Amino acid sequence: MVVWGYFLTILYIAILLALAKLLRSKTKGVEIGRKTVHIGTFLLLPVAHFFFAYKEHLVIVCLLFALLTALSDKLPFLKNIQRTESKQFGMLYYSIALLILSLLCVLENIWRGNCQFSFSAFCVAFAALALGDGTASLLGGRVKSPTLYKNKTLAGTLFCCLFTALGVGLLAVCSLIPCDLLTLVCIALVAGMGELTGGKLDNFIVPFAAYGVYLGCTLLGATFAIATLIFCGVFYLAFLMEFITLWGSIAAGLIGGLFYYFGGLYAILFILFCYAVMLICSRIQKAKKCDVSSVVAKTKGKDLTEIFVNGFFATVALLLFAIFKHSKLFAIALIVLSANFVDSLSSDLGALSKAPPKDILRRVTVEKGISGGVTLLGTISALVGACVFSLITVFVADMPLPYV
Repeated sequence: MVVWGYFLTILYIAILLALAKLLRSKTKGVEIGRKTVHIGTFLLLPVAHFFFAYKEHLVIVCLLFALLTALSDKLPFLKNIQRTESKQFGMLYYSIALLILSLLCVLENIWRGNCQFSFSAFCVAFAALALGDGTASLLGGRVKSPTLYKNKTLAGTLFCCLFTALGVGLLAVCSLIPCDLLTLVCIALVAGMGELTGGKLDNFIVPFAAYGVYLGCTLLGATFAIATLIFCGVFYLAFLMEFITLWGSIAAGLIGGLFYYFGGLYAILFILFCYAVMLICSRIQKAKKCDVSSVVAKTKGKDLTEIFVNGFFATVALLLFAIFKHSKLFAIALIVLSANFVDSLSSDLGALSKAPPKDILRRVTVEKGISGGVTLLGTISALVGACVFSLITVFVADMPLPYV
């Protein structure tokens, strides 16, 4: 049976390479040939499932694929899958990612006696990599849409999410893997995020992100899945609205997901309220066309440093709460988070003041947006915000909590 698996794999790859060469000659471009192989390998998953699943042969096939791609510039019949105009290693990263994931299947098989979870996750990662990332690159550049990050476009991200969902959904419908709708949505959104942020390493980031999310949703259940949805939702909303920079959006989404997973519904409602207040203030500031310091104005929304400072210590307190199960640690997490958001609130609204801010320590006037500047409007905003956040913190901290 395994021999038939090798035979079908070699035959199908030969057909893909011949098709790639034909398309390259017709279109006079190597990209369509590369993407034909990239996307077409998805159909090898049924072969892997029926002939190589739960066997070391899966690693052998992935290893041979990695060796062939590593030698593709020296083998004439493989040159159709390599860019000749620049030194790119996309297909090599593709094959190495699959090799590592196949090795994880063997490790689980040694550890547990079977590799049910890791092989299903391998199939999910393969689908996200072949269909999701492949179509994002092939179709994303052919549809007019805004550029989001470096050379990544909105259309490419949407195609990655859509075709990842289609690929994983097809595997589930064909009973090749167990996967519910909630898990499917999580995988698609995370794959799109990996394609958007991965840069030249997207052939690594996309499959490992999909692999991890599938395992998390399968082993940890709906709570992990909902936390992942919150993570993705906060990221996409904050970044697409230019409220927070790319890496700041990732940090904000991660904090939101952790607050839901360890703090429950009330914790995430609280932090989403905080984000909503910041977003509204930021929109008001932009609508009023407030003049701020050139140092602040050049940044495209709040950055990673600001989000890290605002959320790091609160997240640490939350993790300590999950470990030690002491409700006071949960209250500390909310208090620290409130204090940081009140500071951001006063800064955003204070910038709307008609009077120039003053540095009360040096007793000099400073530009709007410069740290240390104080206005009456900002001070009043801080006092009102502190009262509101304090009341909400008392209410939330008094609710029934998980882990307690």
